[in-house]
Amino acid sequence: MTRSAKTLLPWLMIFGAGICLRTGIASLSPILDRIERTLAISNAELGLLTTLPVLCMGGLSPLGHMLERRLGLKRSMIMALALLTIVLLLRLDGGSYGLLLFTAVGVGVAEPASFARKIAQPTACLGIIWAA
Repeated sequence: MTRSAKTLLPWLMIFGAGICLRTGIASLSPILDRIERTLAISNAELGLLTTLPVLCMGGLSPLGHMLERRLGLKRSMIMALALLTIVLLLRLDGGSYGLLLFTAVGVGVAEPASFARKIAQPTACLGIIWAA
């Protein structure tokens, strides 16, 4: 792998993970009313669907560091993004509240928290790309 490819790869991984995570977190918001009506759930249960991914991201991020140390950056990123893909595909069914809760936790668990420290010179641009 060339030097420029090695420099570009972490940035592409961050951008790709940011896009995947945005989908996992933001995909329910536009259809919350429909979910509430279809599954006949309360506002509190609805709020749990949008809160769980964020809580899991914060609470389980140390596990991401342990996984990255044990498996390496590339393998841990591949596993996290594969898990994210699986739970987002499961979310397409959306037939039960339990399944939606499971996928909300899965989105939070799949958060690849440990890769940003691998970039040689993190800058404000990293935050912008992640938030995009």
